[in-house]
Amino acid sequence: MEDGLLDQFRLFEKYSNKLGDFWFYEGFVWAEMNEGIHLKMEDAKDVVALGYNYYENTGCYYVSNRVNSYSTEVSDFIPLQQLPFLKGFLMISHSKSSEIAAEVERLFFNKPFHIFYTKEEVIIWLQTKRLAQRID
Repeated sequence: MEDGLLDQFRLFEKYSNKLGDFWFYEGFVWAEMNEGIHLKMEDAKDVVALGYNYYENTGCYYVSNRVNSYSTEVSDFIPLQQLPFLKGFLMISHSKSSEIAAEVERLFFNKPFHIFYTKEEVIIWLQTKRLAQRID
C-alpha cells in the first residue's frame, strides 16, 4: 500500500498484527489482511480498541483491500455493525471469489456496504465523502 494514492489523507498510525496491516487515517481505516488467515472479531480486539481511540467522536469507514485470500467469520458482522464509530464497510475486490465473499458478508451487515474494483474508485468515494462533510 505504498503507492502514494492515500497521501492526501492524514495518517494517524500504521499498525500491524498477526491478522495484517491497518492504516488509521482521518475518517477511515485501510486494512490489508495476511494471506490465509481466518478473521474473527475476537482476534481483532486490538484493532477495535484503536478504532475507539481514533474515531469514537467522529466515526469512520472500514476499507478492506482484499489483496490476499482469507476467510471471515461471517457471524462476526452482526456485532461489528454495533460498533458506534463504524459508519460503513468498503471492500476492494481483486477477484471473483472475494466479490462473492463480500456479497455474503453484506447480508449480515446493515450499515452502508460498498464493493469497489480499484483503489482509485475507493479514493474518489472517500474524497467525495470528505468534501460533503466539509460542506455540511
